[in-house]
Parts: sequence; structure tokens; C-alpha cells
Amino acid sequence: MLSSSRPYMRIYDNGLLLVRFTILAFFVASAVLPTASGQTFVRRTASVCRTNSDCPSNAYCEHYSPPTGFGVCSCLQGHFMLTYNNTRDCIRFATAIGDFCQYDDQCQYLLSTDAECRDNSCQCREGTHYVERERRCYKTSYLGQYCRLTNNCIGDDTYCRDGICVCALGKHPNAGRNLCLPDVYLGEKCFRDEECITESSHCSDDECCCRVSHILNQARNQCLPIAGKLYDLCEEDLQCLHRVPYSRCHIGVQMNGDRVGKCTCANGFHEISYKCYPSVYLNGICEVDENCAINPDTVCINGRCRCADHMIEVDGQCSAATRNVLFSIQIIVLLGIKQLFLY
Repeated sequence: MLSSSRPYMRIYDNGLLLVRFTILAFFVASAVLPTASGQTFVRRTASVCRTNSDCPSNAYCEHYSPPTGFGVCSCLQGHFMLTYNNTRDCIRFATAIGDFCQYDDQCQYLLSTDAECRDNSCQCREGTHYVERERRCYKTSYLGQYCRLTNNCIGDDTYCRDGICVCALGKHPNAGRNLCLPDVYLGEKCFRDEECITESSHCSDDECCCRVSHILNQARNQCLPIAGKLYDLCEEDLQCLHRVPYSRCHIGVQMNGDRVGKCTCANGFHEISYKCYPSVYLNGICEVDENCAINPDTVCINGRCRCADHMIEVDGQCSAATRNVLFSIQIIVLLGIKQLFLY
């Protein structure tokens, strides 16, 4: 009887084993869960169990429905199965940057494969950044760089347009191209220099204004460089007048056809040593000798442009004849007149 029953016992054992493997295969297959990043994590440990005590820590015995008496150890909510050193354990996965960790997988479960465990803290890998609204790490693209998603673009108020990271309307990139700043124009309230969008402007006394090396052109609402001396390049008269009185911006046409402006003295003024002086002609009212210098033979004497010493005025011009020569001529003329009366 015993010998005849052994084949049936082996059949029964094999059948039970088959049932156990079938249950195991079903549970394992149903326990493979893809994360939001596409990476696959397993929630069940593949250990067959009858009660929770048969399972490792942070796991329970999940039974087949309808119940068969056997189940598979499954990780508690908030945990996943991790194989390490040939052992399977249920490890808590991180839900935010900064959570405690021991393995990269803990961080990558929810924070994406661009996260890692660094010094027992979940952090985004180098070259990636954390997007708070998504609670995930994304590869970093700076403003002006290529992007696939808006989440690649670092900083608030950025988005991916035509494959390039740009700022939202009314904002512009900072110098580091990792932040969008509000567009603040001349005369408007500001908090930092980089907010001032007008070229060559800065934030002074909480207001955008031109830098000290530039001057405001109110008509065009722009900052123009101040000319330091005559013949410097210019666009407007005010650039020249700021440091060189009586000057103007003269626009000339170059040989190649380009129009170029240079600071020169205004009409009615002349240049001496890179300064402009009012031009005063002979006998005109003057203040300094330079007023009379349009005629090199004149100087300012008692508030009038007169001929220089040893020169005389002849027909509105200063003559090189000296006063002694003039006196001699007068004597000769007088002698000639006297001789006429003697005859």
C-alpha cells in the first residue's frame, strides 16, 4: 500500500510545487511597475509566504485571490524591492530632494534617473536641476540653449520655444542665463542693474538711468556714449556738448558710403587745442585772445580784437608793416606837402 501510494504522493508534491511556482510567477509578473521616468522597479520580493512573518522587514504576505494558502511577499506602500549582496529587501523610496537615502535607486524611483544618492541625501545629478512643480530632476538647459521640454529650461518664467530656452514676454535673461528678469526701462523703478534693459543703463537710487559714461537721449529713450574730446565718434550733438562746449556732431559720408559722425566745433566757433572758442573778427568784442585767434595776427586788447604789436590795420586787415615804418611814411608825406607849398 505504501509503495503503491508513493507515485501519487510524488504527483501531489509536483502538483503543489507547480501551483506554488504558478502563484509566484503571477505575483512577480504583476509586481513589475514602471515609474514615471520609464525605469522599472519591483514591489514584490519573489519570496513565497503563508504569513507576514515569512517576509522581510517592510513587507507583508500578499495572498492570491481566491486564497490558496500561499502568497508572495510584497513591499509596504512607499517601498520597493531592492536586491543588494544577493539579498532582497524592501527599501523606502524618496519623495523629494534632500530625503535620506543609501542607494541611487531610492532617489530614482520618483525623482527620475537624473537623481542620485549623494552623502545620504537625494540630489539631482550634475548638469541637471530640480523642478518643484514636477518634483523631479531634469537635464539642464540654460537660456538660449537647446531644449526638448520646458522643464529642461532652468529658472522661473522660462519655456522651450522651437527647441530653444527663452524667457516669457516682458522678461530677459540675466548674465548667467539661468534666470529671467523683468524688463525695466529708463526712469522706471528697479532693484538691480541687470533689470535695466536699455543698453548702457544701470539701477541707481532704485531707478534705471544711464551710466556715468553715457547721456540720455530723451527723444529716442536711449543712452549714448559721451564724447571725451573733439573728433570722437558721435550720433547726436548732446554727446559732444556734454564735455566740449560749443561743439556739435557733424555727420559725414565716408569713401565707402557709410555715414559717420564726429564731434567738431559748431558754426561760428573754431578749435584750439581740442577746445572750441567763439570766433571774433578784427575789432569785434572778445574776452580772451583765443576768441581772436581765427586771425593769427589779432589779440584781445581791452575787450576788442586788435592787431598784434608792431602791426597796423589796413583796410580791415592787420598789416605786417611796423609802426615805425608808418611814422616814416607819414613824415615823407608831410615833407612832400610842404615842398608843394614852397613852389
